[in-house]
Amino acid sequence: MRVAITGATGFTGGHTLRELLKANHEPVALIRSEEKLKRTRDLHGLPEIESVIGDITDRRSVEKLIDGCDAIIHTAAVAATSKKSIPLIKETNALGSKHVLELSSAAKLDPIVYVSSQSTLHPPPGGIYTNKCPISANPLGAYAESKAEGELLARNLQKEGSPVVIVWPSGIIGPDDVGLSVAANGISRLLKSPILPLPQNGGILMHDVRDLSKVLCLCLEPNLGPRKFGVFGHYLDWSETARFLTEITGRQLKTIRFPDAAFRALGRLGDLLGNFNIDFPLDLSTAEFMTTLVPGDDRETREALSIEWRPLSESFSDTLRWLAGKELISAANIPAIIKPIN
Repeated sequence: MRVAITGATGFTGGHTLRELLKANHEPVALIRSEEKLKRTRDLHGLPEIESVIGDITDRRSVEKLIDGCDAIIHTAAVAATSKKSIPLIKETNALGSKHVLELSSAAKLDPIVYVSSQSTLHPPPGGIYTNKCPISANPLGAYAESKAEGELLARNLQKEGSPVVIVWPSGIIGPDDVGLSVAANGISRLLKSPILPLPQNGGILMHDVRDLSKVLCLCLEPNLGPRKFGVFGHYLDWSETARFLTEITGRQLKTIRFPDAAFRALGRLGDLLGNFNIDFPLDLSTAEFMTTLVPGDDRETREALSIEWRPLSESFSDTLRWLAGKELISAANIPAIIKPIN
């Protein structure tokens, strides 16, 4: 199958390119520069890949990309959290997705795989994330808002019968990140911090990028109509997270627990400092997300696609080993994974 792919030089996109080639598909990548594609190819050990230079915010670029293709996987997105990134987030994630979805539907591509985000979903009170959750009326932050806008169009196209496949990833971790993803950056910051500030409620919901890329390729079955797949992965509350990180790193991590209101106050401080271009490791939308996150049930996805997620310990170990190899964290931060040299 000839498969168009956006975001091919990103974290998820690079791994998906590798999976597409393993499955004997013919990827056609929309890229902004040959240099970025070369870095991705070198990182993943990939051969030459057909590409179109352009941007999803430009309709002509998308038209060129999908010309002659059978299906598309839309992974391109801006996941930054800084206020100065908000215009780019909206333009890429909302307008860019509109171009990809509308043009792919008009061209009769089948399937049209749209990578949304678990952050767009609204679990019922006291409930969890499932494939049946509606879009949140109040997404937390510019990223979630922009992804929800794109997903609303995707759901409307599904109602019209367009073969759109919506995939909801949670936090994505794993090795071989051509840049530094939000999750990897957060992990790096946490392990460098002498004390981990954590809220009372909420937790982490994460899965491996290698599992996600397999899911995206398994979605490339035509003539099955609209579908929805949650890739929610593994959930740990914050107490479990602290114990897990201590066990996986081999280092006793010091934590300080804040009441949720105080933790959100730290996020407000981060927003205030951001107005003056002062970097702070927390913003309000992230703080709200961290204090309210609940587990997810993705059994329907795993059964439908005959896939199981790799253990969280494997994903974290591989991620930390890769971060250390890139000197983004010190081996001293993870003695259980990389033995210190005496």
